[in-house]
Amino acid sequence: MGAQIRRVIRHVLGASTVAVVVNLSAATAFGQATEAWDDVVAAAKREGSVVFYVGTIGIGPRALIGAFEKKYGIPVTLLHGRPTAIRERIHAEQGSGRFVADVHLGGLTTSAPELAAGIYQPHGTLRDIGKLKPPFKDNGTLVPISTSRYAILVNTNLVKPEDEPKSWLDLLDPKWRGKILATDPRTTGGGNGLLGVLYDIWGRDFIEKFAAQKPVLVLDPIVGHRRTAQGESSIYLPVTIDDIPGLKGLPVKAAMPKEGAPYIQFTLAMFRNAPHPNAARLFMNYYLEDATQAALTTFGAQGTTGVISDQVPPDIRKLLETPFLGERDPMKKDDMVEVFTQVFGRM
Repeated sequence: MGAQIRRVIRHVLGASTVAVVVNLSAATAFGQATEAWDDVVAAAKREGSVVFYVGTIGIGPRALIGAFEKKYGIPVTLLHGRPTAIRERIHAEQGSGRFVADVHLGGLTTSAPELAAGIYQPHGTLRDIGKLKPPFKDNGTLVPISTSRYAILVNTNLVKPEDEPKSWLDLLDPKWRGKILATDPRTTGGGNGLLGVLYDIWGRDFIEKFAAQKPVLVLDPIVGHRRTAQGESSIYLPVTIDDIPGLKGLPVKAAMPKEGAPYIQFTLAMFRNAPHPNAARLFMNYYLEDATQAALTTFGAQGTTGVISDQVPPDIRKLLETPFLGERDPMKKDDMVEVFTQVFGRM
C-alpha cells in the first residue's frame, strides 16, 4: 500500500467525525445492547490479545490493525499469507488441538467451505451487525465486511469512450475478437469468479460465445494489467476496483457495464476454540464500525454497510455506487472450473 493511501486511511480513522454516505435509519437499534457490549469490551481487554489470520491481499492493512490497537489497547498478532498456506496452517492447528488463532479473514470461496468443515464457531452478539445492507447478511458465524467488485479494464489509447463495453453482453461483439485479455477461468481466481456470475445469468451459451472471441488467458492479473496498458489488448477482465488506484497514470480506465458489478465478498469468522473469544468479537465488530468501513473504501474496497469515505475520488465513488450484479456460489467453484475447462480446453 502506498504512502498516500496510508495517509488517507489515517485521516479517515483519526477523524473525530467521519464524513460518510450512510443510512442511519436503524441507529437506535444499534444502541439497545450497550450495557452488554460494554461487558464484551471489558472482557476483551482482560484477554489482552487477538491473533488474526489473513488469507487474502489488501483487506487487512496494518493501518487498520494499528487503529484498532490504538482505540482499544489490545495488541493484534497478524499472520498474512497466501490462501492455501493459511488454510493449511488452520487445518494443522485445528486438527492437532493446538488452538492459536482467533479470527480469520478470507474470501467467501475460502470461508464457506471452512464453515462447512466446522472450523469456525458462532460469533455471538456484535454491536454493529445490524448495519449490514442487502445483499449482505450475517448467518451467525460469517460476517461480511468487504467486497471486491469486478469491472472491465479498457486501454484508453485503443478504445474511444463511445466504444467501451456498456453491457457485459457487449463482450460478444465481433469487434472485440482477438482483442481481449482475461484471467484464466480454469483456476479459482477472478476470471472464474466473474465468468461464474455471467454463466449464472446468461448460461453456457454466453461462455461458449465468449470463448469464440479468442481471448488470451493469463494467470496473473498484474500481467493482464501491464499488457493492457502497453496496448497488447484493448480490454482486460476482470479488474477489481481496488486495483484501480495502483494503475493511476497509465492509459487505462475501469468500465462498469450497465447491469452492475459481479463481486466477491470477504468475511470475518471466529475460529473454533478461539483463545480470546471476546477480543475476537470486539475485533470483528471493529470492521463494521463506520470509521473502518469508510477507511476500506479509500483503497477501492467496498464496505458492506453502505459507508463511503469523503476521501474517495469521484471516479472510484461512481464505481462503488453501481449496483451489485451477483456473486459466484462459493460451493460450486470446482463445478465452474470443470465447465470452463470443457469450453476453453485443458490447461
